Amino acid sequence: MHKTVRSNLDSFQKLMDLQDRQPHRLQGSNHGADSSVYQVVLNHIWNSRFSAAADLASETIANFDDDTSSDEQEQLTMQLYRAWIEALVNLEDRDSLSYLANHLLLLGQEQSEKHSVQKYNLLGLRGIIHAELDQAPAVRLMIRSLSSHNESYYVLEFLQICARRGLSDSDFIITN
Repeated sequence: MHKTVRSNLDSFQKLMDLQDRQPHRLQGSNHGADSSVYQVVLNHIWNSRFSAAADLASETIANFDDDTSSDEQEQLTMQLYRAWIEALVNLEDRDSLSYLANHLLLLGQEQSEKHSVQKYNLLGLRGIIHAELDQAPAVRLMIRSLSSHNESYYVLEFLQICARRGLSDSDFIITN
């Protein structure tokens, strides 16, 4: 297996191991992670150091502590997930993108009603992954369920990606 793919899968495994030990929402941090970590991740992406960006984003998320929570930390989590997706897309790491989509699905299922924006953020991120993986049937289903939820930046980005690619929910046809 390619070294970069192995590294990203290892980082993803660390995240999943943490999730198994702490079955709560991934948010917050007691490690002093703030927007400067996100800036470093973006710097890696802008300088085509996609593997370093993916590693730092995934490691930072894996080190988040569920006991500390704030809106700012939840926003940082979503930003890091989005940057991680972007890095994996540039690495053409389809396996890690698929694993990440499944992880986001599980996180979304854990979200309570009071975190509805957070739930739609996770759905929007999953939609972006499905679009990047060219999974048209999944994309069309998500368009239908997300088209009226424009309170999430990630849903809006997903819908914009779909519009640029000419995908709409009207393209979705159920056959017997």
